[in-house]
Amino acid sequence: MAAHPSTTLTSFSTSSAASALSLIRKHPIILLAGLLPLTALFLSAAPPPAGAYITDIAVDPANPDALRVTTNGAGHFFREGLDAPWQSMHGNPEDRNWYAIALTAGTPSIAITGGENTGPPVGPDGEALTILDIAPHPRDPGLLFMLTPDGVWRVRDPFDLQGEQEWTRVFDYAAWLAGNRRPDWPGDTWRFTRFQKLTIDPHAPDTLLLGARWEGGYHRSDDGGETWAHHSLSGIFRRADELRVDPFIPELYYAFTHHQGLFKSTNRGRSWVAAGRGLLPQKRTPHYGVFLLSGIAFDPNTPGRILAGSDYSTWLSEDYGESWSEVGRTLTCEFVRATAFHPENPDILYAGSNVGFFQSTDGGRTWTPANRGFPERKVLQTLEAEIGGRPFAFTRVAGTNPVYRRPLDQGPDAPWRSMSWLLNTGATDLAWDPELEKLVLITTNGDTLTSTDGGFRWSVPEVRYAAREIRYVPGEIPAKAAPGDLVIQDAVVPDPEPLPHWYRRPPFVSIQLVGPAYPKDGSTQRWQVNWDSCLSGPLAIPADVDTQDAVLYVEVRDFQDGTRAGTAPYRGPGEVTEVIVAPIHQ
Repeated sequence: MAAHPSTTLTSFSTSSAASALSLIRKHPIILLAGLLPLTALFLSAAPPPAGAYITDIAVDPANPDALRVTTNGAGHFFREGLDAPWQSMHGNPEDRNWYAIALTAGTPSIAITGGENTGPPVGPDGEALTILDIAPHPRDPGLLFMLTPDGVWRVRDPFDLQGEQEWTRVFDYAAWLAGNRRPDWPGDTWRFTRFQKLTIDPHAPDTLLLGARWEGGYHRSDDGGETWAHHSLSGIFRRADELRVDPFIPELYYAFTHHQGLFKSTNRGRSWVAAGRGLLPQKRTPHYGVFLLSGIAFDPNTPGRILAGSDYSTWLSEDYGESWSEVGRTLTCEFVRATAFHPENPDILYAGSNVGFFQSTDGGRTWTPANRGFPERKVLQTLEAEIGGRPFAFTRVAGTNPVYRRPLDQGPDAPWRSMSWLLNTGATDLAWDPELEKLVLITTNGDTLTSTDGGFRWSVPEVRYAAREIRYVPGEIPAKAAPGDLVIQDAVVPDPEPLPHWYRRPPFVSIQLVGPAYPKDGSTQRWQVNWDSCLSGPLAIPADVDTQDAVLYVEVRDFQDGTRAGTAPYRGPGEVTEVIVAPIHQ
């Protein structure tokens, strides 16, 4: 246990803003209560484009129009309402990489932020801890857990100004790896990252869930962090970044993975099935994070309504994650890492992206950028063009995501919008061709890209996967199949060769013997076995396993299609059982 001498609680109003900023410069972890915005400065001319890489969003139910965000590279910020500018609260210019912000359960709630080297100096080599995520106890305002690259820390009495905060590491990741890492796993140094999240079950606060990106699956504690166990998702390697518990249904758990979409459990994690119909593979890089979901938010007032980001779009589900729809092309960022719902108005949604903050007031159909107060981008070039009968100003800025535009017929307060969807590059020139009515962009890579819709979409090549041959055709049982065999139809032979080395981990096929109402009845599998790479073979089910009315549930890990899954009645040891699988996202 180590005391954290620089953690301080402060409560202040606008009149004490200057002294508060001075205090923030001195203290790396900031606890803010009752925060009011600083005086806004309104300019008569339109300011340059602004933006920030948003990493987390916090909405206070007691002050529903106010927001706090953390950013990767620009500090953390506060704003009073939908139209208010952002006010910087990071203070120290050296402390700019902030990854998490959370509100305690007390009244009033306390905002707690954490980021790079913002924790106490108790790291492996005496360095300050980097805080990746914060999980306040849902019922005890004096208790919270923090995720760091090397494990999980429990923090008690963080607001006791007369004493010293208690920091105890309850999960030592390096020690776990030393005792559990298999020889065939890749040899890179493994640490937790800002993409992984730490969750406390709000219905059972002694349960903590932590995504296991490198070893697959997740880590779980059911005794408040005292002991931990590692779990897989159906026995197959799947990089789970974020585990969440449904706020309305205590038995319903979600696992949002880094490359195979969503998995759900209806029995608090004892068994999992693939879900996520409607999701599309990301388009930036092939064979990496194909079905990635991040920045998960649950509507606090509407059961089953979930908002999630990905590496090229943002998705909304109205049915507990069973099916998803894309929220719209006006969300023009490359990827979203944080989302949130307004606690009182279901039509107001928030999305934090790599180019700034977006908000929707119509349930996600259209999105507007809201970046006033964030760091300004350096303008290199400007031009004007009339598109669809409306005048727009365009600007090319320094760095990646180089194109912004704003409507000229809405006055100087009209916001700049990043128009760099999938433009993960810089640019050397931007031009408007009035005859062909298209924008022409020359990238720093020497490529010429065009847009015929005012910059919403560019001629960026999408990821295209080579066609693959299906191994078996439904109804055609392989000649070598024997009684008692399972034949998986409509699947490709698992091939890890195109994947980065950290994905090439068998098994690739999960076979579960389940009851006829699984998983809706909350039951667990009766028996399970995994195959490395074959799609046909014998099932040696033990004699003591109940096979009456049993169903075979099969999942095939397919990096191109995410997961293929299917079910069929088990025909017993005297016949061949045929299971037809299909991509779960279609």
